[in-house]
Amino acid sequence: MPFTPDSELDLLFPPELIPQEVKNALHADLHITSVGTSPCSPSSPSSPDLGEEAWLAQFAVQKAAPDTYYTLAVIERASDRIVGVGCVFVERKFVRGLGSVGHIEDIAVDARVQGKKIGLRIIDALTRISENLGCYKTILNCSDKNMPFYQKCGYEKKENEMLHSIHDSTGTQTQTQTQLQHPTTPLTIRTRTIIDTSPHELLQDEAADADGHRACAARRDPAPGEQCSGQREQAEGDGDPLPELVAQLAQEAYSTDLLYHLATHLSRLEFEARKDVVTLFTYLLRRQIGARWPTVEYLSAKQDVLFAVLQGYEDEEIALNTGMILRDMLRHEQLAKILLYSDQFYMFPHYIETTTFGISCDAYTNLKETLTKHKPMVAEYLEKNYDRFFSSFTTLLLSTNYVTKRQSLKLLGEILLDRANFNVMTRYIANEANLKMMMNMLRDKSRNIQFEAFHVFKVFVANPKKPPQIETILRRNKQKLLEFLRDFHNDKEDEQFTDEKQFLIVQIQSL
Repeated sequence: MPFTPDSELDLLFPPELIPQEVKNALHADLHITSVGTSPCSPSSPSSPDLGEEAWLAQFAVQKAAPDTYYTLAVIERASDRIVGVGCVFVERKFVRGLGSVGHIEDIAVDARVQGKKIGLRIIDALTRISENLGCYKTILNCSDKNMPFYQKCGYEKKENEMLHSIHDSTGTQTQTQTQLQHPTTPLTIRTRTIIDTSPHELLQDEAADADGHRACAARRDPAPGEQCSGQREQAEGDGDPLPELVAQLAQEAYSTDLLYHLATHLSRLEFEARKDVVTLFTYLLRRQIGARWPTVEYLSAKQDVLFAVLQGYEDEEIALNTGMILRDMLRHEQLAKILLYSDQFYMFPHYIETTTFGISCDAYTNLKETLTKHKPMVAEYLEKNYDRFFSSFTTLLLSTNYVTKRQSLKLLGEILLDRANFNVMTRYIANEANLKMMMNMLRDKSRNIQFEAFHVFKVFVANPKKPPQIETILRRNKQKLLEFLRDFHNDKEDEQFTDEKQFLIVQIQSL
């Protein structure tokens, strides 16, 4: 099964929140991202597979609780299957100065891929997410035998946990946990702590493996005839067992302009009601009759709804709710085209640069979705609106915010290297100001910015038909570039990067 890129998925949280250092440390055949709308958790006697409908309902609940749940998955690129999962959820407290605590749960890795340090990468990613969200500590439960593994991840034993088990009406044991604080050695590393003795643990004997990692299967194999492929399969249709009721609801929503009123008055609703609004939009946008998408047709005629949803980024209380709705809208080319060709599209840089970290990441995810999902349509737009688009996009490339700058460089490289954007790429790499900007970024104080700039700079050098002004700049800086590239990121263990760097050296030497 071919690998499915993040841009084609409905994800729980923006994958940009996962630190690039963790992504770079993964084996080349693996990809780490947020979970999506299909089941990916292990199936076990204590955690049975409840089916896709139950998963989607829980997914909607978690996604409607912004800045709370961060469940990630490691994907095997060759099979497009999930081989590792883990979650951190944020508890907001009334004590500790209204601080937040990150709780790591449900770590699991497929035994087939042991030895690749996937468990270590998952814990590292979840801990960094927790810290970047401002949590003053990150805690987890583990069994005694797994303590060496978590100590290798930078955690220390601190205090104890008490467990109260309850039997339900079927006689099945359920669990209620109460953490009792005892005066033990209060050691922490980078605000990480550990609470010992958990009655359930998906990670098995991590410390016994030579690489510090061995774990249980993260997902059962599908039974014959099952239609499942981890998170990569999307639900089709509206998913409602009573489509006639959904049709009736849809008609009422269309005739009363309900969707517009919900989008413009969402901030007046309570938290749970906002989640219901997100679910309503999701169901209606996924409703299909033959080849028709009725809600998409309605929104194409009532464009104010789309722009009202985008404007939700201006209200911190509802921004992540409207961001979810907007992502569902952008899955449809008709709606993505309306947004792309509008003046409101150029509000994205403002929302990315002036909002909180979580909202900024969400806005950037939707900007990327707009520019990468419907490639032929976007390529046509970029050709027709080249100057206006890149004038705006350059402000993100020159941002003083590290995350914005780095993600913009990555997106620029993705745009330029896409075959659909060949004419756009040709025009971009013929501009000497663009070349100078990338050469300056190669010397940025951040190694990660340097690395992303390299992947854009290489397009200028690899062009076999360099314009005179580009070749002149490269020739004038030939010796400096050769010396720079020979010492550039030599510690990086990436065969493809090494080959590309050597190719650039040869090309510059031949000038």
